[in-house]
Amino acid sequence: MKNSRQIFLALVVLLAATVPAVATLNNYEGFDYGADVLLGQGFPATPHDGGTGWGGAWSARWGTPKYDITLSQDNTSLTAPAGYGLATTGGRVNHNSADTGTGTGDSARLLRDIGTTYDFDATGNTVYYSFLGNQSTLTGSYSLGVGLGLSDGTGRISAGFERWGGFYLGYSIDSQGLSTRWDSPYGVDAKLVNLGSDYLFVVKATSDAGTNDSVALMVYEAGVDFVGAEPVGDWLLQRNVDVPGMISGWNIETQWDTIDGQFDEIRIGTTWEDVTGVPEPATMALLGLGGMLLRRRRK
Repeated sequence: MKNSRQIFLALVVLLAATVPAVATLNNYEGFDYGADVLLGQGFPATPHDGGTGWGGAWSARWGTPKYDITLSQDNTSLTAPAGYGLATTGGRVNHNSADTGTGTGDSARLLRDIGTTYDFDATGNTVYYSFLGNQSTLTGSYSLGVGLGLSDGTGRISAGFERWGGFYLGYSIDSQGLSTRWDSPYGVDAKLVNLGSDYLFVVKATSDAGTNDSVALMVYEAGVDFVGAEPVGDWLLQRNVDVPGMISGWNIETQWDTIDGQFDEIRIGTTWEDVTGVPEPATMALLGLGGMLLRRRRK
């Protein structure tokens, strides 16, 4: 028994020396706002400032109520795919093409200060974010779709659903729904959205002191895919972009009225594990080795 404890303690020390020291879930939002109908409400008397880590409440762009977005009333989260190791709470936000917020058939544009900054004019700063999404209908031809992203005040690192029935990733989207920073606005080969399915989006953004900041996207469908360890060079989408300056905000934006969708469970952190709950391979390997050694010792 004494030797078993010694083996276990040795593994703990090895694990501490192997796993990166800095891992932080900086922000979480589960949209737990009870019976409230609208998120944003211009400058609401009772701010929507739930979750953790944020630097302020949600607000509609320019304080305009027509840019609000509706909240679910059933206090039920979207479904995460297998392997996702984090609990879901609260409700979700809805984009309804018939009536977005207090405006009919308009865009939803919500902003929030993330309470920290990421310097994308330096090299080697990495931020991860994840969210759950569901695209239920797709009609018309004018909208790029529904997206979430970090904001530096002039543009967005965005991911979401696009009007062609696929997924998108990019930086700074213009009013016509075309990416101004991609080499292609389509980006996805044969990976299309199953309408009505819940998806986990995971984005990784890494800074470069020059103009080669990188952004990468993985998408996992609930009931179909399994969320494993962070990909190594095999992301669904990966692009180089130029993000000038400090990233300090979060953005929810839909483009006009042609897509119905839902979003939930926003997480922003500094590692894959922060935003998926999936440990890094080194952690899993050492824990597995520890269990094997302890079993062998008992025999």
